[in-house]
Amino acid sequence: MNIDNNYTVEVKRQTLPIDKLITDFYRLDKIRPFCLECPMYQKKWSCPPFDFNEEKYLRNYGYADILLLKINYSDTLRNLPVEDQKKIGTLIIKKEKLKFLKKLYDLEKEVPNSKILSAGTCDLCEGMPCARVLSKPCRHPDLMRHSLESLGIDVVKLLDDVFKEDIKWSSDGSLPENHQIVFGFLS
Repeated sequence: MNIDNNYTVEVKRQTLPIDKLITDFYRLDKIRPFCLECPMYQKKWSCPPFDFNEEKYLRNYGYADILLLKINYSDTLRNLPVEDQKKIGTLIIKKEKLKFLKKLYDLEKEVPNSKILSAGTCDLCEGMPCARVLSKPCRHPDLMRHSLESLGIDVVKLLDDVFKEDIKWSSDGSLPENHQIVFGFLS
């Protein structure tokens, strides 16, 4: 089966003034408890706790482009055995996230004083532990980026309010109709 013919990718973009992002979606007190439950907490340099104030970090910029990468799965993929769906879904997400992130790195080089906010945890040291667990500096400080969530942004509310999208969850590992991956681009 050709996996590439069994999903599509949509990209949606909305630009928000940084004040609106902070006023409407910055909820560190609500979001940080989820980070505390995550197995990556304190184990990746992209994840909290940080040695800086998250709100002040965001206020260094005037605007936030919110970028929704929406992966829509075919019925063919969604009707495979659940174990196959898990493997295929993970491969597709990694592939599309990396491809989109490369475009954002190029854009970041072109736009002065800009910064990408990645989606989810950092995957740069895939195959080895992040240097943080070894009490060493980041191996890729030029590429490592924080996510919206790690900085206290309520991405579920952001998706709903800005894009009128509901997050699709799966309790058994099967593929939902689509996955939404949210990036930010600060400028």
